[in-house]
Order: sequence, then structure tokens, then C-alpha cells
Amino acid sequence: MIHFPTTILDNFFDNPHDIINISKSSKITWKPSENGSWPGVRSQSLVNINKDLFMFIIKKYFFTFFNYEDMDAVNCQAMSVFQRIGPKTKYGWVHNDSPDIHTFIIYLTPNANLLSGTCTYNTPVSYLKKLPLEKDKYLMEIKKSHYLGKTSIEEAESARLEHNSQFEKNVMVGNRFNRLVGFDSHIYHGVEEFGTGTEERLTLITFIHKLSCPPTPYQRMKAIDE
Repeated sequence: MIHFPTTILDNFFDNPHDIINISKSSKITWKPSENGSWPGVRSQSLVNINKDLFMFIIKKYFFTFFNYEDMDAVNCQAMSVFQRIGPKTKYGWVHNDSPDIHTFIIYLTPNANLLSGTCTYNTPVSYLKKLPLEKDKYLMEIKKSHYLGKTSIEEAESARLEHNSQFEKNVMVGNRFNRLVGFDSHIYHGVEEFGTGTEERLTLITFIHKLSCPPTPYQRMKAIDE
């Protein structure tokens, strides 16, 4: 079920460089994915680094959709993490974040390549484009192997292109400093081109695992009779 529309909020933080400084805290332990499901390194949960910041981000984001009275009834389980992706990672794989409910990403690299934002995709609508399930599983294993440093760039790139060829581009959100993009977690998405020169791509990602709340924007919209 879709709960919230794809959302873009520019200038999310009043002082984004303060958030960048928090990402440099000695409290953070950076770790790669244990199974190779995503590139770069991530911090531990933000709630264990700066709980006040975590609560502020969740509250501020949900104020986009609910008024003051309704906010008292909003209850969610969520995790926020910083993610750093180095310049050696060139391109992204189309994927979704299911079974989570909602995902939002805040871009924290000044003067980043616009194409290193987030592109959403339509799921395969044609059997001519959709790969057999076992074939696609095999391609995704190559992705994981590459992110674990076990597969060459050449083999991984061939697999990535074949996997991504199934999907049709829908919405491209450019990587603007201090921009937030939010979308339902089941929506397929990816990074077209990481290329940020010699800089790392820094983001703050939040995954909403569970949510209890008043009617969401989509639920309110669907309740209107034609």
C-alpha cells in the first residue's frame, strides 16, 4: 500500500554543515554491508549517535503530511544512518527497500553531480524486458559479490546493465545539497551515476519499518468518491 507521495523538500536542515560535522564524529563506526547488498559504508543507527537529531528528523519529516493535532497519534519504528560512497563506485543498481514502508534520503555533499541523486523506475511491464527470476537472482548475487570485493568491475558492470535494462525510468531527482527525497519503499530506485569527482557521496538515509498514524495522504485521497 502506498502511504505517502514521492516528496522533494529542499533546504531541509537550517544548518546542514552542522549535520556534516556530526557525520565526522568519533562516535561513529563505519562499516560496509555484511552481505554486499549496498555500496560504501554506513554508520550505526543515528539514534545511537545523536538521539535528539534522530527525533528531530522524524518529527520534521512527518510534519510535511500531518498537522499538530494528528502528530500526537503518529508512532513509527525507524532507522536513520549516514552513508558514504567513494568515487570508485560509478553506477547504481535498480532495487527497492521492501519490506520497509517508506524511505527518505537527505543529500549532504555540496556541489555534487546532479546525476548522483535518486531515480525511480517503473517495474517491468513487458515480458520482453522482464528477466526470469532465477536469472535476475544470479545477477544480484554478482552485485553482492562485487560490493564485497570478490568480482571484477567488468563482470559486475555487465550484470548491472542486464539487470537495470528491465526497468523504465520514471522520476529523476537531482542530488542538490540539503535536499530530501522520500518515496514508498516498494518503489524501485537507484543512482544513475555516482560520479562526485574525488569526493565521497554523503547521505543520511531513513527507513520507516512500521507506522501507526492517522489516515495518510494517499488514504485521504482514495477516500474521495469519484
